[in-house]
Amino acid sequence: MKFDDLIQYKALHRQYTISGALPDMIYEGLPAEDKKKHLRNVCALISVDLFDQLEHTCAILEITKRQFIEAALVECLAKASPKVTETEEAFADAYAAAQQEEVA
Repeated sequence: MKFDDLIQYKALHRQYTISGALPDMIYEGLPAEDKKKHLRNVCALISVDLFDQLEHTCAILEITKRQFIEAALVECLAKASPKVTETEEAFADAYAAAQQEEVA
């Protein structure tokens, strides 16, 4: 491993470690009441091939499926949010215009 690669790896590892992502052991140690209050289970049926890819990728990266899925959801929701907002605003504008036409 080249020195630059090692430094980048260590810097990224440190950034990930302090970024607020909680290790699974913290979740496991929560009382059932706290889990129900602060956590939700996201279930979805996916293809066997996709599941196998997920397990393989997580094994290579040495992270849990929960950590991988949580990171993917955070990134995807951040990307979707502007489009959702844009769509909501366009719908609200169209609805308001239609309401004004009915009044006129």
